Amino acid sequence: MAQFPAFQSPPEDGSELDLSKAQEYALEVEDLIPLLQTLLSSLAVERASLALALHSRSDHQAHRHLHSLKGMASMFCGDRLRNDLTRADNLARQQPVLWTELLECCQQVNARLDRLVNQVEALLRRYDSGC
Repeated sequence: MAQFPAFQSPPEDGSELDLSKAQEYALEVEDLIPLLQTLLSSLAVERASLALALHSRSDHQAHRHLHSLKGMASMFCGDRLRNDLTRADNLARQQPVLWTELLECCQQVNARLDRLVNQVEALLRRYDSGC
């Protein structure tokens, strides 16, 4: 059975990707590939929707999309990203919303999500190349 290197150890320093929980759903690499591909497409949709919600200052929509991202993070991400998403989600639910603080937090979340996307894409390329 082929395994991703990420299955064999906890995330490295600076890594946003943590597949330890995903192992419960995909014991073999071949089972994990579709989950990671779905993650990438779902992240793209949720991030675009979140950006629109933040731009239009829709706290309800921002909370909705942050909550969805937080759900994805529970299976694929390390503690740092999960904690940042939880903080952003809490800020979006707070009344009144402190938009400056929420936007700053979301910038940090986006930077971590960029790293996550890059790490997932690199992992998929590595698998496609047979390494």
